[in-house]
Amino acid sequence: MEVWLLAQPGGRAYSGLILLVEGVLVVGGLLLFWAVYRRFLQEKIRRENAAAFQRPPEKLAHSLESWDVVSFDLFDTLLRRPMEKPTEIFRLVGEKLGDSRFASRRIQAEQRARQGRPSGEVTLEEIYMAMGSFPGKERAKSLELELEASLCFADSYMLRLWEELHKAGKPLIVLSDMYLPASFLERLLEKAGYSAPTRLFVSCEYRQSKHRGGLFQVARQELGKEKRILHIGDNYGSDVQQARRMGWQALWYPGPENSRVLESHTNP
Repeated sequence: MEVWLLAQPGGRAYSGLILLVEGVLVVGGLLLFWAVYRRFLQEKIRRENAAAFQRPPEKLAHSLESWDVVSFDLFDTLLRRPMEKPTEIFRLVGEKLGDSRFASRRIQAEQRARQGRPSGEVTLEEIYMAMGSFPGKERAKSLELELEASLCFADSYMLRLWEELHKAGKPLIVLSDMYLPASFLERLLEKAGYSAPTRLFVSCEYRQSKHRGGLFQVARQELGKEKRILHIGDNYGSDVQQARRMGWQALWYPGPENSRVLESHTNP
């Protein structure tokens, strides 16, 4: 009888249930509103930033003269690959090795290696150590580097912007969340036609990342806290939100999926 009464309108449990449901609906509504607003704000920022890159690179470079340092993200900003996902390289390595399981094992090994580090940042050597021993291990690692070098190419708009800023004597730095060593990334930039950056900060070497904000702090400490730095990158979370959270200014660069926006300026 007590159970039946509690389930009826006016029962204690019924009233509590109504309050609970109302609370869930309110919280759910607020979360939905915040998600929609955040998406609206993100799209607004994307459009505003995209407008900056609709200008010829020479004009954008001129507008950046007041900054002490201009910082760039590396992959999908300065450099691009002809593939949607960078893990496609692992599949290509597997094909060359004749190992259909290589890609999945390589991805899983990186996940294990990252789990073993407080920062989550690892080197290529540590990733391959996490794979254990297998036939052709050293060849696989060499193939991965060879494919990265052969597939990467310059973003034509960014290359022209970099050249203009370099000619103006502007200090140019690069920040990258990556497991490859800075020396190798510098060779990729040189091969793609970029002059050498003033500094290159790579997450695996500093055990700090852009997506957690630490790499921005490292760069600021080494460059000088008084420097006014503008960062340019394609990832809204890592290159825009985290940069601004760390006291930098940032420009959100339209990624490869928005490359048509830049077509009129990259192919004059």
